[in-house]
Amino acid sequence: MRPAGKAGELFRAFSRINASAFQDDRLLSCPTLSKAPNYGNVLRRFLTGAPQGQAGRGFLLRAAARYAAANVLHLGFMLLARLFIAVLRWKAPASLGAESLRRSGAPLAVIDTFAVLPKIAKDGAYTELYLPGLAEEARRAGHAPVMLYRLYGSRNPLTLWKALSVLKNAGDGITEAHLLAAGDWARLFAHTVLYPVALWRLVRSLTHFASGTPESYIREALVHTAGQCALLGESRRLAAFRLGMWLSALPRDARGARLFSWYENQTLNKALQRGLAQAEDRTGRHVPVAGAQLFIWPDTLLNNHPDDAEAALGLAPDIVLVNGPFFLPEESKRNYAVGPSLRYADLFSRMRRGDASALDGPLLVLLSYHPDEVRKVLELALPLAGEAREVVYKFHPATRPEDFAAWLPSGAKLAGGSLAACIESCGAVLGSGSGSLAEAAVLGAPVLQVEEPGGLSLNYLPEFGENEIWARVSRAADVTKALDRLGAFRSGPEYEARLEAFRSLLFTEPTPERIRGDFGLE
Repeated sequence: MRPAGKAGELFRAFSRINASAFQDDRLLSCPTLSKAPNYGNVLRRFLTGAPQGQAGRGFLLRAAARYAAANVLHLGFMLLARLFIAVLRWKAPASLGAESLRRSGAPLAVIDTFAVLPKIAKDGAYTELYLPGLAEEARRAGHAPVMLYRLYGSRNPLTLWKALSVLKNAGDGITEAHLLAAGDWARLFAHTVLYPVALWRLVRSLTHFASGTPESYIREALVHTAGQCALLGESRRLAAFRLGMWLSALPRDARGARLFSWYENQTLNKALQRGLAQAEDRTGRHVPVAGAQLFIWPDTLLNNHPDDAEAALGLAPDIVLVNGPFFLPEESKRNYAVGPSLRYADLFSRMRRGDASALDGPLLVLLSYHPDEVRKVLELALPLAGEAREVVYKFHPATRPEDFAAWLPSGAKLAGGSLAACIESCGAVLGSGSGSLAEAAVLGAPVLQVEEPGGLSLNYLPEFGENEIWARVSRAADVTKALDRLGAFRSGPEYEARLEAFRSLLFTEPTPERIRGDFGLE
């Protein structure tokens, strides 16, 4: 899989810019350069040829104010986390000590993952959402697993305190705040001051590109996102450097350490690689990194594609494990392999079989966390509320239904409970911009992908299985016809085999043997 057409043109422009920009540690912190489309809406604007204009003085002053506020807030959040950790007396786990490893001989397995603070605080317990089962299999294979938590989802002090209290008692784990040294706080302040200078130099270097070129849209996005926080990447780089120095002190007879990281090739991932590389330059000891890209994503999410120009700068893991054969890159010098679909284990035991009569159940409108995609799906679904078929709405946990009230019919029924339970009770699924549509298809639900004619649609489904397992719709009038077409194929002799092939293309069963083998734990 690779970006095609104009999306590929934009990807290559990013790659050319980043080959130079990412030699500067400051610019590693620029979210827009990560290629994620939500920063400045650059992909949608480029694909649709949106009008371009220059930012005025008033806009730049407001951006400067937002930048200052965002970075002060994040620095305060990190300092508060450090204070709470001290009050809780949460020390680094003993398995990170060289003496402990010398006695046990166990190799260290550092698992870099998100800790979703609101969920942890609400549940009063920690459940691994991104790399479930990896720590357990590492332990069974004789490794000493240590969690490296990325604090995510809230800056509320009470939520932070509750979540850190839970994480401390969850077992062996540390946070970024554990790793930062005293001098790093001054470095973070210096970065806040110096980053805008580096960004301005980059923007100035792109002024000679004519309007309408991909570089001009990237330049425009850099300006319009200048008010964002730039400390997340820098604190990550500094923490990774400290981690690398820490791991370099391990005894050589302890068989070294490895790091397994949730990988979306965004700012945090690149900063992690740079920090570890800088520690390696200092110590001469390499910490192998396996990037776990074990999720479903569309080809329009440019950040997830391998970039050999960035890899040449040491910003890519030693190996990247993808969710299924569909996600293997077609052209790359990087080391990619199929890995275990850790978050999708239930798909291999809950595949729903059935005939066309199953289409008579409610229509589940499945919504993503991309606001543009949510509005697009709700607009198409609105006329369906008056039809005989029941319509049920399932919002992404990170979105608030009240924010989209204008696109919901009166008395709209909102689904609760787990996603799997909602899918199993529905007759068909309608949505866009969500990997959960692929899960729904594998669980046996006919899936309708909402397309925007002439626009950008985040389609997480492969062309394989189109008009058999899933179909595209762009108007409410298309829904019945599309479901009839899917129902006809569902009643035929080829459905079961095609569904199995569809699942095998996107997902890989996470058996214990597969987890240990693919992550090199054996």
